[in-house]
Amino acid sequence: MEKPSFRSLDKILRDNSGGLSRIIHHASLMAALSKSVAELLPPDHRAHLHGVSLQEDQSLTLLTESAAWASRFRYLESTVRQGLKTKTGLAINKIIIKVRPPASNSLSGSV
Repeated sequence: MEKPSFRSLDKILRDNSGGLSRIIHHASLMAALSKSVAELLPPDHRAHLHGVSLQEDQSLTLLTESAAWASRFRYLESTVRQGLKTKTGLAINKIIIKVRPPASNSLSGSV
């Protein structure tokens, strides 16, 4: 019976041909995009931006925790779109704002 071969975590992370490197690359792009969007928002709005994603059709999705913040973000759509175009060269076709309530620390309904 052959011994299983193990690769170091460093080698796995540096392997550019695997799916993990694509995931890491995509995550770093989304982090940079999230930072760029946050910088375009008023300071009091930044803590309420919980994530961004960019689809292939150049639509940008922003995540926030409530309908109230979603409404505030909607007023800033043109600012964000124009700011990203100027700052990064990214032409956004549309902005979608979704509400994702914060995760609860308690397990409701459990015994």
